[in-house]
Amino acid sequence: MWQAIAYVSSGVSLAAFLAAVIAWILKTKSEERERLIRTANEADRSVLVQNALEFFHVDTAGLSRQQQFEIALEQIKARAQRFRLTAAVVCFLALLAAGVATFALARHGHETLPPGAVHGNDYSEVARLRVEDLLKEAHNLSNLLAEIKAGQIGTPAPQNRVNDLNNNLFDLWLKIAGYGLGTDPYLDNIFASPSAFSRAHLAPDYGVSDVPQTMGIPRLYERFLNSGGQNPSSRETKLRGLSVAVLDYGNPAIYPHKLFYERAYSRYRNGQDIESQEFKDDLDHIEVWLRTLIENLGKVKSLLASQ
Repeated sequence: MWQAIAYVSSGVSLAAFLAAVIAWILKTKSEERERLIRTANEADRSVLVQNALEFFHVDTAGLSRQQQFEIALEQIKARAQRFRLTAAVVCFLALLAAGVATFALARHGHETLPPGAVHGNDYSEVARLRVEDLLKEAHNLSNLLAEIKAGQIGTPAPQNRVNDLNNNLFDLWLKIAGYGLGTDPYLDNIFASPSAFSRAHLAPDYGVSDVPQTMGIPRLYERFLNSGGQNPSSRETKLRGLSVAVLDYGNPAIYPHKLFYERAYSRYRNGQDIESQEFKDDLDHIEVWLRTLIENLGKVKSLLASQ
C-alpha cells in the first residue's frame, strides 16, 4: 500500500491517500483485537469480549459466554473486512485521481497552443521578415537586369553578367520555394533544366522558434488572422487577397524560366546571341516577371501590416 504514496500529486489525491491509511490502520487494530481475544486465557477473555460487545453495541442478554465470544469475533471480523474494503477503494480512488492529474499536467505541458492564442503576432512577424528577404533579393536582381539591359554585360571570360543573372534568378526561385511564398515550403529537387537541379532551404526562424519553419506564408497569415478575433467576412476577404497575390508561386516545383536558363547556360553567358531579338525578349520577359513579383510581395507585405 505504501508504494502508492509515489502517485500522490494533488490535494484531492493526498486526502484520499490519508483516508486509505486511516482505514488500513483501523483494519489492523480490529484484527489485533481479534487475535487478543482468541489468544487470551479464560480469565481475561470475558473482559475483552465484554468490551468488544459494548463497543459494537450488541445486546447479549441471555447468551452464553461461548455465544458472546463467537459474536464478538464475527463483529470484529466484519469490521476489519469493511475497513479493508474501504482502504482498497479509497486507495484506488487516490491512484485514479493521481493518474488523472498526471495526465492533465502532461497534456497541458505538450499540447499545441490554439492558432494565434499566444503567438499571433509572431506568425505575422515571421511572414513579414520572409517577404522582406524576398523583396530584397528581387530588387537586387531587378537592378542587375537593368544594368544588363543598359549594355553592362561584361566580357565572356569565361562568363559574363548574364551568367550572374541566370544563377541569381534560379536562386531567387529556390528561396521562394523554401520560404513558402505561395504554399508550404517545397524542399524536393527543382529542375532549372533537364540536367540542372537544386533544392530549396527552409527560411531562418528569425529568433522566433515557436513558429514552425515548415509553415508557408499563406498558413502563417491565416494563423495571424485567426488570432486577431476578426469577423469572418473580413478574414475571408484578406485571405482571398493573399491567395491572389501568391497564386503564381503555388507550384514551386516548376521553375518558370527554364528556357532562359538553357539559353543563358549554353550561349548567352559565352557572349553568343546577345544581340539577338530572342535575348532581348528573354530579358523583357524576366523584367515583367520581376516587376510582378515585387508588386505581389508588396501586396502581401501590406496585408501583413493590416490588422
